[in-house]
Amino acid sequence: APVAAWLWLTDEILFSGYHLSGSNAVLLEDAVIILSVPRAGTTSFHRALALDKQRFVTPCMLDLYFPFCCIQTILKLLARNFPQTLHTVEQFLKRCHNITEEVDARHPVQLLGADADDILLGEWHWVSTGSVRTFPVPEYYLKHYRLCGTEARSLLLHQRFCQKLVHCDGGRRHLLLRSHLSPCSWQFQQLYPGAQFVGIARNPRDVWPS
Repeated sequence: APVAAWLWLTDEILFSGYHLSGSNAVLLEDAVIILSVPRAGTTSFHRALALDKQRFVTPCMLDLYFPFCCIQTILKLLARNFPQTLHTVEQFLKRCHNITEEVDARHPVQLLGADADDILLGEWHWVSTGSVRTFPVPEYYLKHYRLCGTEARSLLLHQRFCQKLVHCDGGRRHLLLRSHLSPCSWQFQQLYPGAQFVGIARNPRDVWPS
């Protein structure tokens, strides 16, 4: 927590312009948000849209794990100039998280690959769809960590993160998000008033074996 606080303070000093105003705010509000449950085809659809880099800016896994402009700037500079070094780091992290070749083939995991925003809340607030798996007693998770108990705080983090993303990487591009936080759709409408929502449905009989 102290390190995270220090990094956030560094952003407030060096990247204070992320507190948006003017045209950047419009680009943030007019986001495109893909909503669905996991294993419904959202990853492929999201990454296909993200290929249009002239129109969209979207968070990659590196952004979601390290929601600090100062860290992102350093790591993306490293990726441009020493790509093999970042690849080595990526492979090391995959081994640490037991991401096998079979898992990686089913859901490609890349530090610079577009990914879902619930990774942000899962890593920093423990309130994403995958967080419950780390709790041997589900009742404890539901009592202390479920999203509805920390909703305002978590959504503020979500908004601040998106503001930083548009400010640091966006240019004149619109925000593109993929989210498994479907229960928060009405809050997203308040945070991003002009957002367009894309819903993807898949037969549960196909989701389960996937």
